[in-house]
Amino acid sequence: MKTIRLIALSLIFALLFSLPLYAAGDLQNSVVASVVTNNIQSDATVTVLTTTDVHGFVYPYDYNTNQAIDNSLAEAYTIIQSEQTTYKNNLLLDAGDTLQGTPLASFYNSIDTSWQTHPLFAVYDLMHYDAVCIGNHDFNFGKKLLEKARSGLRTPLLGANIIDSKTKTTWNQVAPYIIKRFETPKGVITVAVIGTVTPAIPNWENPGNYAGLTFVDQVPAARAVIDKLKGKVDAFILLSHSGVEINGAETIATENEIVRLTAACPEAALIIGGHKHQIWDESKTITDLNKQPLYINSIVNGVPYLSPGMFGKFVGEARLGFDKTASGWKVVSVNTKNIPVSGVAPDKKIVAFIQPYHDKVMKYLNASIGDAATTFPPCDFTADNPLVRLINQSMMYYGKADLSSSANFNKAATIPKGAITRNSMYSLYVYENYLYTIKITGAQLKKFLEYSARYINAAPVGATSFTVGGPANSIPSYNYDIVEGVTYTINAARPVGQRIEQLTFKNRPVQATDTFSFAMNNYRYNGGGGFMNAMGFDNDHPAEVLYDSQKQLGDEGQIRNLIMNYIILKKVITPQYEANPQIAAR
Repeated sequence: MKTIRLIALSLIFALLFSLPLYAAGDLQNSVVASVVTNNIQSDATVTVLTTTDVHGFVYPYDYNTNQAIDNSLAEAYTIIQSEQTTYKNNLLLDAGDTLQGTPLASFYNSIDTSWQTHPLFAVYDLMHYDAVCIGNHDFNFGKKLLEKARSGLRTPLLGANIIDSKTKTTWNQVAPYIIKRFETPKGVITVAVIGTVTPAIPNWENPGNYAGLTFVDQVPAARAVIDKLKGKVDAFILLSHSGVEINGAETIATENEIVRLTAACPEAALIIGGHKHQIWDESKTITDLNKQPLYINSIVNGVPYLSPGMFGKFVGEARLGFDKTASGWKVVSVNTKNIPVSGVAPDKKIVAFIQPYHDKVMKYLNASIGDAATTFPPCDFTADNPLVRLINQSMMYYGKADLSSSANFNKAATIPKGAITRNSMYSLYVYENYLYTIKITGAQLKKFLEYSARYINAAPVGATSFTVGGPANSIPSYNYDIVEGVTYTINAARPVGQRIEQLTFKNRPVQATDTFSFAMNNYRYNGGGGFMNAMGFDNDHPAEVLYDSQKQLGDEGQIRNLIMNYIILKKVITPQYEANPQIAAR
C-alpha cells in the first residue's frame, strides 16, 4: 500500500511539473497573491524605484505637437527624490530603451555626436541610477555609437545575455549584475540585480548594428548568475527588457520571457520588465487575449512583476520587506505600485541641464525643407492616404523599387500647408529605420498582403465599417502595412489568408510568376512582424537584396532622412488621394 501511495505521489508531482508555464503560474498565483503582497511588519525594508522605455523623454516637451508635457525623466526625478527621502534604503533602476524615440535622441545620435557624454545617459548619471539595462532600441544607431555613449557613463549598464562572439563572455561594455549593500539596525542586506535584454534583437536590427555580439536566451543567463551568487546575497531582483508572454500574441518565441524567467528563477524576489510599454503592478491582473485572468496581482510564477509603462509617465515602486532569521535575511513581503508623474513639477536641475541641448535641437527641427501645396491631414491606419503614400514614394524613389510597403506610425501626424519643417518629418516617421529593396514574386507579394490583411477583423457581408487590430485586437498598428505601386482590395468577409482580391500592377492582374523590386524598412527585412517568414524567406532561404541604404549612405540612409531629401528634391509636394487599398465585405 505504501508503494502504491509513493507511486501516486510521484505521478502527481510529475503531472504538476509538466504543466505549461501559464498553468503553473495560475496555480502559484492562487496561493502567492494572498501571501507575498501582504504589507506585513518586517525587520527592514528596501525600496526599489524604476523607470523603463524612456525613449528619449528626458525633457518635458512633445516634439510632435510642439507643446510642453508633464511626462519625462525630469518629472519622474521629482517623485524619485521624494521617495528616496522617505525610504533611505533604495535602489534606482531602468529597464532599457533610452537612446531612441525623440528628435532629442536622434539629433545627438546621428547629427551632432561631438559630446563626451551622451546627454540622455548623462541624465541617468545626474539622477544617480544604480543600474540601467540595455534595451533593443539602444542598438538602433549601431554598436559603435552605443560604445561611445557608454564610455562617458558612470551608471552601470546591464546585459547578462549580451555575449562577445569571440571571447564567449559578457560584452565588456555591460555587466551581468550589480550588488548593492544596505545598512540596517540588524545588519547588512545585500541585493543582486541581474539585467537581461530580449534576445530577439537580430529579428529587427541590421547585423552591422550589433556586429560581434550574440544575444543568448535570458533564462540560462539569469540562472547562471543566480547559481554563482546563491548563498552570497540576500535577495535577487531580475531586470529584464522584455514583457510577459501571452499565447497567441507572440510572433517571435523569445521576444518576451518574463514567464520563463520567473519559472526558472524562483529565487527572485521581484522581476521588473519593460519593452511592451505596459503598466503592471499588484493592483492589476494580467489577462490573456480573451481577457481571462492569467496572473493575479501581476504575480508570475510566484514572483511579483512590476512594469512602469513608457516615456517617464510612471515611476514604479516595489517595497521589499526583510526579516532576519537564523540563516540570514529573508524576503517576507513585496508590495508594488506605479506612481503617475502627471501634474508633478519637473526637477529644475534636470531641466537646466537639458535646456541647451533641447534649444539646439529645436533650431535644427524648425528649419524649412520645402513646401506643402495644401495640408496633408491626419489619417487612420487602414486606408491608403497621402502621408503613407509620401513615405512609400520616397522609399520607391531611393530604393529604385517597383513597390514599397509602410505602416502609418503616427495617427496624429500631419503636414500643414506652407513651409515644411524637419519637425513634421520626425512626427511622420518616428523610427530610425533603414531602407532595403529586395526581389519578390507575385506569389510572395500576395502572401505579404494577405498577412497584412489579418489586421482587419472579420466583418459580415455588406458591412461598411470595420474594426481593426486582428484577432482579439492582438496585432499592433505598426504591423499593418500598405503597399504602394499596386492596387488591391481587402475583402474582410473572407477568411484570413483569402482576402486579397483585384490585385493589379499597372492595370494588369498580378501573376504568381511576376517579379518585383520591393522596398521595405529594415524592421520588416530582418523579420519584424513575421512578414518575411510569411513570404517564405528565412535564414536558409534569404531574399535577394537589391539595395541597402545603411550600407550605401550610413545614417543618411535612415528612411526619415530619405523622406526629407525627397521633399528637398521636389521643393513643393501635394497630397495625393487614391482609395487603395479598398476595404470591403462582400
